[in-house]
Amino acid sequence: MPTAALEGGAAGALASLWPVASQATYALIQRTLEEIHQTDASPAQALRRAQLRLRDDPEVFIGTGQGMGPAAPDAPPDDSANPCRSPYYWAAFSLFGA
Repeated sequence: MPTAALEGGAAGALASLWPVASQATYALIQRTLEEIHQTDASPAQALRRAQLRLRDDPEVFIGTGQGMGPAAPDAPPDDSANPCRSPYYWAAFSLFGA
């Protein structure tokens, strides 16, 4: 899929290497965009900072609110202190291009 976006003229594409829960994807994308807009970080820097924040921040919580889908198949159990701590949730994402 990233190849199609790049061949279509996109400067870059953010894609998941394996199925990830929609809650984790939402949290990662939200934090990546916050980094880009609030700090003028490059997309690669913003993604890395967002990944570290999901991994390290005990305040991060991925709820199952309205519009949030179920966890991906074979997802590891959540850490009660930080459901995003497992690399399963944040390491799947790679930036292509840009």
